[in-house]
Amino acid sequence: DACFGGIGIFDQGVIRNCNQGLSDLSGYTSQELAGMDAFRLIAEESRPVVMANFLAGYEFPYEVTGLRKNGEKYPLRLQARNIPFGDRQVRSVEFRDITETAKARQALEDGHARLKAVVENMPVMLDAFDEDDRIVFWNKQCERVTGFTLEDVTTGPDPLARLYPDPVYRQRIFDRVEKADGQFVDFEFDLACRDGSVRTIAWSNVSRQAPIPGWKTWAVGVDVTERRRVEQALRESERQYRSVVDNMQDVYFRTDNDGLLTMVSPSSAAMFRFASHEEAIGRPAASFYKFSEDREKALEELRRNGFVRDFETTFVRDDGTTFHVSANSAFFHDENGNILGVEGVLKDITQRKEAQQRIERSEAKFRSLFHHAGEGIFIVDRDMSITDANHAAARILGYDDSAELVGLKPGDIIHPEDVHERSVKANIAEAVRGKVLRFERRYRRKDGSYVPVQITVKSLKESGMHHVLFSDISERKRMEEALKTKIVALTQPAGDCSAITFESVFDMEEIQRIQDEFARATGVASLITRPDGVPLTRPSNFQRFCSDIVRKTTLGACNCSRSDAVVGQGAEDGPRVQQCLSAGLWDAGASISVGGRHVASWLIGQVRDATQSEDAIRAYAMEIGTDEDEAVRAFRDLPVMSRDQFQAIAQALHTLARHISVLAFQNLQQARFIEAKNRAEGNHRLLAKILNTSDSVAVYKDTSLRYMMVNNEFLRL
Repeated sequence: DACFGGIGIFDQGVIRNCNQGLSDLSGYTSQELAGMDAFRLIAEESRPVVMANFLAGYEFPYEVTGLRKNGEKYPLRLQARNIPFGDRQVRSVEFRDITETAKARQALEDGHARLKAVVENMPVMLDAFDEDDRIVFWNKQCERVTGFTLEDVTTGPDPLARLYPDPVYRQRIFDRVEKADGQFVDFEFDLACRDGSVRTIAWSNVSRQAPIPGWKTWAVGVDVTERRRVEQALRESERQYRSVVDNMQDVYFRTDNDGLLTMVSPSSAAMFRFASHEEAIGRPAASFYKFSEDREKALEELRRNGFVRDFETTFVRDDGTTFHVSANSAFFHDENGNILGVEGVLKDITQRKEAQQRIERSEAKFRSLFHHAGEGIFIVDRDMSITDANHAAARILGYDDSAELVGLKPGDIIHPEDVHERSVKANIAEAVRGKVLRFERRYRRKDGSYVPVQITVKSLKESGMHHVLFSDISERKRMEEALKTKIVALTQPAGDCSAITFESVFDMEEIQRIQDEFARATGVASLITRPDGVPLTRPSNFQRFCSDIVRKTTLGACNCSRSDAVVGQGAEDGPRVQQCLSAGLWDAGASISVGGRHVASWLIGQVRDATQSEDAIRAYAMEIGTDEDEAVRAFRDLPVMSRDQFQAIAQALHTLARHISVLAFQNLQQARFIEAKNRAEGNHRLLAKILNTSDSVAVYKDTSLRYMMVNNEFLRL
């Protein structure tokens, strides 16, 4: 009874006696255990093992599954021994509950498995060598980086030769590692991979500080190929930067906080006609400005924005000659963010100014007119029947399953106006001869509508089959029509702006980006509309009070639209600032014009000041039929702004709108100038061609009777 486990005396498999421990362990009383078949204490799946050990007289501990009175199974360790009992041998068996031991063992095995999984799958390379310097561990990251498995790097007379095939380089690695006494950090070696590429690995060996049984040494490696490439690219970038500065045609400069030049590129000698660019060092930058007020404007813009872009002015050389420049400049700082001075680039734009042949390029560029869509594919047999079709074909033509297209003929789905029997036969004949055909048709969709497609046909002589590839060009067609409309608008006679719209002179995505950034920077809501109030852009920074509450009601939306149309009629001399005609918040607007034609209105607002009250908001919410409490809560979230601050933002908006108007008109005029110039040059070439093919003598003289042009017949005579 003093034993920690259960003890039972068994005779012929029947319990003759037991201690209290066995009773506690099994859940039976001592009286119930007496005379019980011993196998009732063993789970059914373990009974064959116990029977075999019983018959064999096995006396060593072993583990089975026990069975308690309540049917509960538990891990059990048994150890039995034959002992004399009177005139016969009986079996003494110790029962020990090893539940906690099993849990601890399982936890240890789980921890070991997790550790192994971590080491095996960690995103750094790890290898290990045994006492014979053979690789005994090679994790998955090693395999991913090199392409070699553990078997690859452990077979052959010299497995490391796979990784370092150059014997001289390999010996250099061994010498370096030996010199470091096997302990090193970030030793970079170039390692050959299975695919023939070379990766740079930074190896670190700290196995002496963290020894692992069975491993003589181990190391972790990090693939630094990309880092080395970036470092090399950085060095190359620095070299190219110096090369650009030394060889650039434009002038790079730096001034200190006193406005004195501290650095200029060698190109400044040609621009300023110095004997050497060093003549400029130490001179005040202001001394080169023809107009001192231009210098002040540039500094004001620099202080306001931190940079100056495309600032045009006139410079004066020491010899008194003048030239035009365009300047880009910005502050440069030390590592603590302190301003050290101004740096920038000067571009000589004299020729552009004088000849009026060059203009600024618009920052907005046309995006791709159309993009690649998934191509549909038909496989067509000799009888011109579709034998197979891919999913893209079904998607383009509106079918749920591509199998629905099998058996149809391409002629069955081509628009009747696009089917020409003679041209179809001619196309097939050309395709059979090996020519790749490309043409456009209209295919009928499952719902009866038609979709324009670009078709490519390739015939396979061996099989007599035809491959028909087609893609949906609906978007391209739409874009072509839109482009025609834009070209018509941009090539009208100079001064005619009647056909100009906001969308025809601006990249709307670029305008959207400018609007979004303006709203983020100022904290106001922003929207660009047509003159009649119809939105052209997506709302920027719209407040919940306006978008989700007021404008969701019929009356509120009507009031907001009416207010937008009114405030959008900005004046030429400044923005229009007023309280909105809906909830009384502050709004402002500026008009955008092209050649005097009002094409758009830029609206901002949805801010409040002390003049608006919650009582007034409750009253307005009741008037438009929305929840008063919700309206007040949303009202409290509105940005609060003083009248002066909002007026300043509105003025900035007006300035930006005027700049956009000027830029639009310049782009328009430039487009029309180029179109007119091209037409004139075409007419001139046509006239010259006509005169040179004439049998008569033709000459052209100016008012001073100087020959300006003669034809070939004149020269012949």
